[in-house]
Amino acid sequence: YIGFFSIVGLLRINCLIGDYRLALMVLQSLDFNPATSLFTHVTACQFSVYYFMGFAKMMLRRYEDAGRVFGTALLHVGR
Repeated sequence: YIGFFSIVGLLRINCLIGDYRLALMVLQSLDFNPATSLFTHVTACQFSVYYFMGFAKMMLRRYEDAGRVFGTALLHVGR
């Protein structure tokens, strides 16, 4: 679990300092399959990952991808 916490922390730090490409590169090591990924067990962690991933994609002007990510986050929060 410490590794997931550090990956989410790196994602947040990279978004805060404005390095959005590196923020998305940090996420390549995560498994986004809802059945097997560990970060989906903690709702706050899952929402944080989706929020910062969507924000990074939006800042890189990848609006369609950002919309899909935000839609996924809202779908999980709505459950």
